[in-house]
Amino acid sequence: MAEQRTALRLGRVVWVVLADKNGNLKRRPALILTATSEIHAGEKIAVMAISTSYPEPPPPGYIELPWHSDRRRSPTGLPSRCAAVLHWVRFIEQDEIDELAGDVPPRIMIDIHARLREEAAE
Repeated sequence: MAEQRTALRLGRVVWVVLADKNGNLKRRPALILTATSEIHAGEKIAVMAISTSYPEPPPPGYIELPWHSDRRRSPTGLPSRCAAVLHWVRFIEQDEIDELAGDVPPRIMIDIHARLREEAAE
């Protein structure tokens, strides 16, 4: 996992087992929210769950992410329609990460951070 830890950074998509609001565990993609400079070995990191099942149009609090059925052709490395879920933030141990994927583009990360600040101010 040491080589994986060096690849962890703000905006990186990772695969991890997370509980939903009902406590059901499922392996799903998540987005690292912890600033790269604040990711240290042995410390928890903040992630935002990424949902692959939601209605059209996306509900408030869902930010759609780039995807492509050929994971190599998407900056996120995600293979299906998906969205970051603003109200689904968790803290995980770094060794809970199963797999690394791609990165959320900077313009979308700016939108995610702005929306998180808006929700915190409400």
